[in-house]
Amino acid sequence: MADLDKVKRNIGRMVDQSAPEADIDEYLRSEGVSLDQIRARQRDGMCSTDHVAVNQEIQIHSARLEF
Repeated sequence: MADLDKVKRNIGRMVDQSAPEADIDEYLRSEGVSLDQIRARQRDGMCSTDHVAVNQEIQIHSARLEF
């Protein structure tokens, strides 16, 4: 199983560097992680990284996936 804290930290770095959404999506796929897994871990309070930009990015990705 992927280290979700590490994945979230790395996404935070990607967001800080203005990485394209496609790059973030590809990174998630390469780690075998879905946004649902990160959201669930975040919701349960188990994710130690509290990066505002990452949380916003997850919400944006989630909204796009729902359409």
